[in-house]
Amino acid sequence: MAVDFSPESISEASHLLAPFPSIEVRQADIHSIESQGNFDIVIFWEVLEHIGDDAAALENIRGNLKMGGHLILSVPCHLSLWNIWDEYVGHLRRYEADELVQLLFRAGFQIVSFQSGLTAWRFILLSMAKMLAWMRKSSWKQKPAIEMTRKSGIRSLCLHTMFDRPLKILLNVTILPFFLALEAIFAKNLSLAYSYHVLARKVR
Repeated sequence: MAVDFSPESISEASHLLAPFPSIEVRQADIHSIESQGNFDIVIFWEVLEHIGDDAAALENIRGNLKMGGHLILSVPCHLSLWNIWDEYVGHLRRYEADELVQLLFRAGFQIVSFQSGLTAWRFILLSMAKMLAWMRKSSWKQKPAIEMTRKSGIRSLCLHTMFDRPLKILLNVTILPFFLALEAIFAKNLSLAYSYHVLARKVR
């Protein structure tokens, strides 16, 4: 099941997931999903920071997981890294490691793995993203975070689709391994992270 509250994101997801008819694409708020513990895994990737009541969202996820089920979570980290890109995509917060661990513990999760993420993005691509946000500042600066969130996934696609297909293939083949190598090298160095990548297990 793929879930998003944004009709624009659901439209895009429906198109991308059309070859996989077994995946249900549903426009819904996370708080309205009640599967009574039917899921083995929930992937919450760069979502929690957009939700006003993050503790309630994690409680809802725990309720939807089977006992022993897993949550795969990514959130932006380090309040000191807050920048115009956070505002552009509708973030409400960034997380510190201890804060996130306690939030997950109170929601009934046990940490299995806690790693640094998007190190390459922070040091190589973030400047381009911030420039993009500044260039469009006049069109979005006064809009509420929820409106920025609603289109953030679609708006960010421009970073991935600015090249034609042959060049994208070339870039993926030549540059992606370098980025993946950086992620592997710095996975345990939380101080260099731009986001935290967490694997947690439901224990109660």
